[in-house]
Amino acid sequence: MKLKIKSFIALVLISTINLRAYANPEIKIYPESVKQGEQIFIELDTNESEQKLDNLLVEINDKYFPLINIGNHYKCFIAISPELKVGEYSVKILNQQKETIALKTINVTLTKTGSQNISYSSPILTKAQKEIIKQEDQLVEKAKFTFSEKQLWNKPFVLPVPHKVTALYGIKRYLNGKYNGYHTGVDFASPMGYAVKAINNGNIILAEYFSKYNSNGNLIYVDHGLGVGSVYLHLSKIVVKQGEYVKQGQIIGYIGSSGRSTGPHIHWGVYLNGQNTDGLGWTKLTNKLF
Repeated sequence: MKLKIKSFIALVLISTINLRAYANPEIKIYPESVKQGEQIFIELDTNESEQKLDNLLVEINDKYFPLINIGNHYKCFIAISPELKVGEYSVKILNQQKETIALKTINVTLTKTGSQNISYSSPILTKAQKEIIKQEDQLVEKAKFTFSEKQLWNKPFVLPVPHKVTALYGIKRYLNGKYNGYHTGVDFASPMGYAVKAINNGNIILAEYFSKYNSNGNLIYVDHGLGVGSVYLHLSKIVVKQGEYVKQGQIIGYIGSSGRSTGPHIHWGVYLNGQNTDGLGWTKLTNKLF
């Protein structure tokens, strides 16, 4: 009888610990009202949990994003697509069993974007040249989802160059009159050879002189940690190498017109967990948060 009682007590204690681990986690979202194409910051505090919660996910509109654990404190940055419809959306925190342990709503509001028509004569490519482009593009896609769980920065993000913006994030782009999707970054009209600087501390994931057939041109991709990355396109020269650690403000390359480009400029992009987002909005958000 004593053995049965002890077993029962042990079971109750284990159940209590599990309940405490999942009990009343506090979810914070900033901002709770966000424009299309901008970002939200999610924090989850598990209070006095005695047990670490592993593999937590954020679910928004049937898409999933990892919550990164720092002690019993969790963080996640999420890009709101410029094509997401205006309205209210549930933000769910899911445990390993895909059970909802916290729930909040956000309001997505309208961002008015213009359009841009680009005249460009696309070269006729051979099968071999198309294969080269495919392999290069795969490197970029892989880089977008390669990141450290450690936060590599400790201050707000800055711009890569100080020049005039010629194309905003999210504008509808037409190539020779045909819709070519929305603009996934921000273009700056910088002079040829001007120094491009890292927008924050990070690791160089990709630094490649791509073929002349690739629309991206020569590019650099930087991992800033916590799912945050930045990309710099159309460069004339690259002065960093893959695997190198760079600091905010460090020169990483120089303005060019490589790839699909009508003149010297830089296409700069910010990615959150592999999803593109408005870099200008991102710098503003980090100035408020950090």
